[in-house]
Amino acid sequence: MVMKAKFTLIAAVSLAGCGTPDSQIAKHSTGVLERRHAELTQRIKDDELGVYFGPIRWVSHAIEERGVTQENQAIEQELKRRLQN
Repeated sequence: MVMKAKFTLIAAVSLAGCGTPDSQIAKHSTGVLERRHAELTQRIKDDELGVYFGPIRWVSHAIEERGVTQENQAIEQELKRRLQN
C-alpha cells in the first residue's frame, strides 16, 4: 500500500509541470510566442521532459512530451496565422 501511495504522489508531482497548450495563445505577442516556441523546441531536442529516474520516467516523459508537442503546434499555428494576415 505504501508503494502505491508513493507512485501516486510521484505521478501527481510529475504531472503538475506538464506542458499544456495555453488556451489564450492568440493574446500573447509575437515575440513571446517566438521565444516560447524556441524554448519548447529546445526542450524536445534536448529531451528535457518529465522525471529523469526510476520506472515512472517513461510515463512522465510521454505525458510531458505530448503536452509540449501540443503547445508547440498551437504556437506554430498561431504564428502562421499571423504571417498570413
